[in-house]
Amino acid sequence: MKGVSFMIEILIHKKLTNQLNAEENAAFEQWINASNDHPLIFAEYRTIWEAGARLKPELKINPETAYARYSQKYQIAGSKAGEMRRMRMRSNVFLRFAAAACLLGLLVFAGLNVFNNYNKVQTISTNLRTISTFNLEDGTVVKLNKGSSLSFPKHFKKGNRNVTLKGEAFFEVSKDAQRPFVIHVSEGDITVLGTSFNVFQRDNLSLTILVTSGQVKFTPENGSTPVFISKGEKMTFDAEGIIQKETDLAANDLAWFRKTLQFENIALTQVLKDISKFYAVDIRADRPCIDELRFSSPGDLSLGTNIEQVLRIVTTPYPMLRVSKSAEGYLISGNCK
Repeated sequence: MKGVSFMIEILIHKKLTNQLNAEENAAFEQWINASNDHPLIFAEYRTIWEAGARLKPELKINPETAYARYSQKYQIAGSKAGEMRRMRMRSNVFLRFAAAACLLGLLVFAGLNVFNNYNKVQTISTNLRTISTFNLEDGTVVKLNKGSSLSFPKHFKKGNRNVTLKGEAFFEVSKDAQRPFVIHVSEGDITVLGTSFNVFQRDNLSLTILVTSGQVKFTPENGSTPVFISKGEKMTFDAEGIIQKETDLAANDLAWFRKTLQFENIALTQVLKDISKFYAVDIRADRPCIDELRFSSPGDLSLGTNIEQVLRIVTTPYPMLRVSKSAEGYLISGNCK
């Protein structure tokens, strides 16, 4: 294990197999008490050992017997009895370390297979037409928007509950004060203890965090000061590293999550952006004057309607506008007057 010397690994192995003598036991106790991390390291070794024991039959090696067989096979002999004893003594020491290393290797090999499988990282991805809802091992509920992915371990260990997000997801994080929930995105890290919030990451161009309960902390990757976002607040982090916070949340900020799409006197350009995001389809307007137009919906546009029906409804108040399909998605063109 990284950070642990070979001699300490030998002591740990002998501790696990009840082979420590008084001097070795004193050395082990000195090591385990030298740092608060050492009991945790030993606990990990013990977990691996126990897992390996369930997979492999116990391997017993007697160094003296091994050496005797080795000597007999290769007809090792010394010219003097004292030389033979010294040779055997050196060989016994070597074989003891070799046996311990062998056992430790089998322990790590067998145990790490279980350990890695136990902590295996899995990824759930959605296509451009699917929204997926699932629970993590700690009880956290995740709703993953279209065209997104979340990577997470099968089981969370001690310390942070780490996941990696690409795209957009709504989290209802299970409370655990001892294990903060950390979402890694390309722009930085989002840390929470227990709350509900939405994270929208767009092609490494911007990051938006909207909190519906509790509080989260965003730590930018560029090393700038962390930002706290509380209930009812929204933070935007753009490609230039500029952070903006606001409390005047738009009606459709969580349209994909709530499955509703309603507008009341909203700029048509914003309406098209919201529809584009809701249906995961590219929509473009080729007339700057469209910025001056506004739209109010007759109801929830998400109910039983597809993208083409929605665009027809949106452009009905403006018969001079035309909707056409393009290679990328849809194009809104025509005259504004």
